[in-house]
Amino acid sequence: MSSPDFKPLPRPALFDGYHGKETGHPYSFRVRPRNTTKFWPSADWVIANKHLEIPFVLAPGQPYDTALRDLTVAVTEVVKLPGARFDGAFLITEFGNVLVPSRDSSQIFHVGDWKGTIWLEDAYHPDGEPIELYGVEGLRTGDTWKRPYIGSSYNTSVAGNKVLLTVRNGRGTLGVPGYFEDEVLPLLRRVHWDSKIQFLVTHGGLLLTRVALSARGEPEPPVYCGTVDLDRWKTVVVTL
Repeated sequence: MSSPDFKPLPRPALFDGYHGKETGHPYSFRVRPRNTTKFWPSADWVIANKHLEIPFVLAPGQPYDTALRDLTVAVTEVVKLPGARFDGAFLITEFGNVLVPSRDSSQIFHVGDWKGTIWLEDAYHPDGEPIELYGVEGLRTGDTWKRPYIGSSYNTSVAGNKVLLTVRNGRGTLGVPGYFEDEVLPLLRRVHWDSKIQFLVTHGGLLLTRVALSARGEPEPPVYCGTVDLDRWKTVVVTL
């Protein structure tokens, strides 16, 4: 599906389920002022150590921006709540839930659901054709991920034959047999040999991680590990 679709809830609802967002979690989108005239969703993209704010754009050949406008309105509605501690950050989970966290992640609002491709302005060629944020054509396990590193964040620790998968301030599950240990963890292990691994699962199910720290103590560029089966991944998430 190339044209995006956003279905807002009738009103924002507090979300008490899984979310890959903790205090200080940088892997989220943000609604920001654009051209000082209106707010618009964007993604953070770091290129050559330069931080860029890249806007969502229309799908090629799509004459309307209904999904983008409705998404902006839904996120902004939460930001404007009385006494709100929100700054415009939002997350689109691998399952399409659009969640708006407070600055300290103590509150999470579910504002709607996103389906279809996320299209961005190409930071390398701003005047060219838009790109699919999570397009993986031609990518293989271990290839450098050259687009915004944004998704639902997880951590896993391996000690001997024990595996701990965590999300949300250390809350997690010890021992995740089946799909995670049998198929997802081996994909991570093909590129990452540390006992502790932070990784993302993106909208649509891409598996991304940063490989081991360099000798200078700086994180290496993220890499693509593969794509998870979202129906099977959902059985993992409900254990957290």
